[in-house]
Amino acid sequence: MNKEIKLVALDIDGTLLDSKGKISSRTRKKIKSLIEKDKYVALASGRASKAAANIKEELSLDLPIISYNGSALHLQGGEKVLDRKIPLEDALEVIEFAENKGIFVKAYIDDLFYIEKDHKLIKAFSQYQNIGYRVVGKLSEYIKEDVNMIVFIYDELSSVDLDMLFKDLAVTTARSTPFVVEFMAKGATKAAALKLLASHLGIKKEEILAVGNALNDLEMIEYAGTGFAMKNSDPDLLKKWDRVSDYSNDEEGVYHIIKDL
Repeated sequence: MNKEIKLVALDIDGTLLDSKGKISSRTRKKIKSLIEKDKYVALASGRASKAAANIKEELSLDLPIISYNGSALHLQGGEKVLDRKIPLEDALEVIEFAENKGIFVKAYIDDLFYIEKDHKLIKAFSQYQNIGYRVVGKLSEYIKEDVNMIVFIYDELSSVDLDMLFKDLAVTTARSTPFVVEFMAKGATKAAALKLLASHLGIKKEEILAVGNALNDLEMIEYAGTGFAMKNSDPDLLKKWDRVSDYSNDEEGVYHIIKDL
């Protein structure tokens, strides 16, 4: 491991958090010790900004946060230096496609997400991430402003090439699981936000370590000078990235990656 690493970027779900949503005590202590050594640790998530900030608060540390898969970036202290949204017209076209196909869809606007109908799984998700939501009926008739992120959730793998289907819209797609597709503003990726963060901090890409577990992490771990996929990563990520931890998120995978920094 490169001991000159100055910035560590960690995905949250499936990476930093174990399957019960917890962070091990050794991992907490190591992250704190890195910061005490004047290194930076950033959270880089597909979560809404508030939901990602909840993890920062749990750690009781002032960390930079990349949220909405790179659509937003907050520096230490909370200053927002990036806030990209999907234009309303394009967002409505994506939402209407989902509604016409019977695909479950939710839309995020400023740390709330909006859905057509309530469901016990939605309530559980809201409680897990500690983020609010509103049931508003047909989204295409309710949404009246630009959108941070749109999420499709499939019952089975989709064979539709959404990138090609929406190639003329100002959107970028990513997958957090094989059954979940996320839409962000055109060009918004964790990698692009990480590059911006590194620029603010005066850090070279060779001095960055990034860790993730899903396809929405691929560009980030490719960009970083050192990139790791978790042992528990989605198979689609493991097909594209061969630097893999020997440990899963339930085996303190992040700790084992950063312990010698």
